Amino acid sequence: MSEEPVAPAPTATPEPAPELTRAQKRERRNAIPWLIGTVLMLLLLAGLALANSVNLRRAKEDGLVRGVESTAAACLSVVLSQNQGQATRIAREVATRGRFEDVSIVVNNHIWASSDAANLGTKLDGLSEQDVSPRLVPTPNGTYSVRAPIMAGENNVAGWLVVSAKLE
Repeated sequence: MSEEPVAPAPTATPEPAPELTRAQKRERRNAIPWLIGTVLMLLLLAGLALANSVNLRRAKEDGLVRGVESTAAACLSVVLSQNQGQATRIAREVATRGRFEDVSIVVNNHIWASSDAANLGTKLDGLSEQDVSPRLVPTPNGTYSVRAPIMAGENNVAGWLVVSAKLE
């Protein structure tokens, strides 16, 4: 048996790409500005959506503070009457209807009435009679604590309304 030499397989040489016509070149040049314009429009829409979500969050926070502030003003009569049972019922009702996690009425830096009975008597620090502006304080667990003074007159703080809520 004689062995015949094996011839190497012919290598396929790629054919050169056909030349583009002037019309095809013009079409490609015209597509680039449209592509850039589309990408810029999408970036603009994404930026607007982000700005809108920031504004919506700020509006929710402002609405929460205003609502707690007006509720605090309505709590003055129950604080002055010193009716703890009625104050507790009001705190529970406000928490239920407002879908808040906790509502507490604080007198002399201690929780006097609360929607959560476990909080009664707990001392709260950071409530100053000199700083009577309502405050929105973020907490580590993702909720917000809103503290609004219950004012009896222009400069007399009768207590505080403290509301813990999640903003959705």
